[in-house]
Formats: sequence, C-alpha cells, structure tokens
Amino acid sequence: MRRDVQHYYHSLSPLAFAVLITSPCNSSAQVVRSLTSPPATTVTLESYHRDLIPRWSNGVLLAIGDDANENSHSGRGTYRPKPVVEIYGSDGAVKKIEIKIPGVDWAVVHDADYQPIGKSLLVCGNAANLSGQTAGYFAMVDESGSTRVIRTDPFYPTAVRIAPDGTIWAKGAEYDVVTGYPLRTTDHGVIRHFDQFGRFLAWYIPQSSLSLPEFLGGGDRLAVSDDRVGWYKSHGSKSYYEITGNRVSKFDKVPQADSIVSLSMVSGGTVFATATKTGIGLTLWTLDRNANQWFEIQLPRGTSALVLGSENDRIVLGRPAQKRLVAQMYVFQ
Repeated sequence: MRRDVQHYYHSLSPLAFAVLITSPCNSSAQVVRSLTSPPATTVTLESYHRDLIPRWSNGVLLAIGDDANENSHSGRGTYRPKPVVEIYGSDGAVKKIEIKIPGVDWAVVHDADYQPIGKSLLVCGNAANLSGQTAGYFAMVDESGSTRVIRTDPFYPTAVRIAPDGTIWAKGAEYDVVTGYPLRTTDHGVIRHFDQFGRFLAWYIPQSSLSLPEFLGGGDRLAVSDDRVGWYKSHGSKSYYEITGNRVSKFDKVPQADSIVSLSMVSGGTVFATATKTGIGLTLWTLDRNANQWFEIQLPRGTSALVLGSENDRIVLGRPAQKRLVAQMYVFQ
C-alpha cells in the first residue's frame, strides 16, 4: 500500500471528537454533539474525478458513468452513450453493470439505488430513438444481469431512492414524449411513490406550486428514511421539502449556500446536506425541524464534509485523496 494512502487509512481509525453546530442566525446559540468513527468498513473508489458524486447505498458505493468506447455508436453513425453503473463493494470488488434499454438508440441514467435483498440495482433516467421519441424509465437489474424496464412516461424521473420498506420514491417532471418539451397542461406531483414492482401509488407537490425551472430541476437531491422522504429543490427558492405519511412540510434553504451537492438521512430521520459556499468550499449541515433552521457542522480539520449516504444510524462521508475517494462511516450523536 502506498505511504500516503496508508497514512490516510490510519487517520480513519476509531476515534471520537467534538463537533460544533452553530446557528447561522444566532451566533450565540451553539450545541455541541459528537461525531464518532467506530470500527467500520472503508470502501475506495479508484480513478475518482471531482465532477462525479458517487453515493453510498446499502453497503456499496455506486458511481454512474458512460462507456464511450468504439462500440458506443449505432449502425447509423449516431453517438449513443452506454450508461454504466459501477458498484464498489466492501471486499474491494468492483462490478460494472451496463444499462441496456431495448429498442432505443440512446439512454441516460440520472440516478441509482441498491437493494441488498436480491442484490439488485435500480436506476432511473430517460431514453430516445433516432426519430426523436423519448420516454422516462426505471430499470431493475438483478444479480444475474437480467434487466426489467418500466416505462414511466410522461413522467421522467431524475432522482430515485428505495425506502426501507422496499417501495420506490422518485423526483421528476412530465414531458411530451414526441416533442420532448415539459408539459404545463397537467398538474401532477413532482415527487412520486411506487411499489417495489414500479407500480404507481401516489404523487405529491403539484407542478403548479413550482416555477418551470423549479419543477424541471436538474441536480435534484432526494433522501429517504424509515418514515419520511426529503427533497432539496436545486432551483428557484431552493427550499427543502419533506413528506411524512400524506403530510408535506416545507423548510427554509441552507443559508448562504450556492448549491447542495448531496443529501442523506439516517434511520430516525436526521437529515444531512453537503453545500458549496463561495470562498469556503464544501460545508456540512443538519436540519432542526422544530426551528425550521439548518445548522452548520464545524468539522475538525482534515475531515470531509462530502455526504455520500447513510447506513442505518451512520452517516457516510467521502474524502478525495490521490484521484481516489475513500468512504468512511460516522455516528452522529
């Protein structure tokens, strides 16, 4: 093992330290909690580049990319990306899964999640043929590589999560399958709930309550826990929404944040967001729902603020190092 990588692994040995959470609105209001790194699995993603934000999902690290080799072109000479999801396991194994959507000329994967039961992969995205017809889809890939595709049009999902009960939550918008333009004649919800087989159950937050850039999104952040789903809106007011049962709650945005790059919940519902701030870089925040206020977590020097996901009651942070990304679990107490 290289010396610099070996040193980094040693620095992630079990430890506990104080973390200061400060109120952005009242500097005198401070709460001290602890962030603990217990003995836990570390997973390393090789060839990491900074425009890639992988995510931790049920014991594995998922990274989405395109296989742009010479076979990525259709017989008619049109470029066709071949979406690939890489699964990095705790045993060091890396599995590359090519997402194959029958009958299309190109397909895009926007998001992915992993179901440990059956070791299946769920992805969402959109696809099109050379005549310009488009469709949104879910694709479920089992351990053998068999793929089951579910068309969701006119709904095009851009973010997807598997809830602890196995049901599926997605963020998206409705588009005309012929023109590819967003539909404004319907007023269905941008957050949708499906059963474990991809059958529609319910929708929330109607399109009419959002501006066009807000409901189209792009860079949407979705998170789920035992009893709720959270969506951080990437455009417009950049508010944060939560759905608990049939109740939709709206919270203020992370203060002074340029953008939210990742969002996750631990069991019990505590939510964490990684934000970018001009001149500072990545910062880590958590929400006090009763106060409708985000609190910045002041991490010790050298600790990453990049949230990759969660594992039960543990938050998973990732630190770029030497063109690789190392994921490590922490308990937030």
